[in-house]
Amino acid sequence: MQTTLGADLNCAKGVKQGKRTPQEKIDAVIAKKEAQIQNAKDSAARSVNKWLINAGIDVEKLPAPPAVPTHTVYNAINRCVAQVQFGATFLMRFAIILADSTIHCHPGVVGQEGRVCAIDITGMMATLSLSIRFFSLVSNSCINIVGRADGNANCVASVAGITGATMASTSSGMNLEAACKTAFGDWNPDQWPSGSNEIPVEDGNVILPDV
Repeated sequence: MQTTLGADLNCAKGVKQGKRTPQEKIDAVIAKKEAQIQNAKDSAARSVNKWLINAGIDVEKLPAPPAVPTHTVYNAINRCVAQVQFGATFLMRFAIILADSTIHCHPGVVGQEGRVCAIDITGMMATLSLSIRFFSLVSNSCINIVGRADGNANCVASVAGITGATMASTSSGMNLEAACKTAFGDWNPDQWPSGSNEIPVEDGNVILPDV
């Protein structure tokens, strides 16, 4: 559900001329706030420069402010590195399932092995989609370091997330019947413990006399 809403937000285009998408409305509000903040910063900078000039300080030797705020750069680096690791992790899981499929999938496979083969195939599609999702996020997060953004990458990540979540749910659901049969095959309430909290003497239930 979350990735579906994200795809609707990141991939939507205005149907009518002049109609803004939800993402464009959010971007407009953010741009307005950023412009107000920038105007306040420029006004403060002019006041400081004027005071420094009046104090006889050469303002041309002062370091220029960074093009991208420091916290923005650090956050973008953290996201970039983490998403690269997630993408590589799902890619390795894809390779592991692919190797397993060479054992479970072969011509004429039927019955239990056929189900396991189908689970392997859907698992490969799920892990590959999730790997694409994180690498798409990488292409956006890593350019955030220099203050840029890529809306198309967010759109691809959202669509890949829908596919990955669907295939992962399908793969788990295909194994649900076998797992439940195994779990409930030994279901015998008559053999459960009686519920008594008393510990047998041979297990250490010995009352020591008071001294």
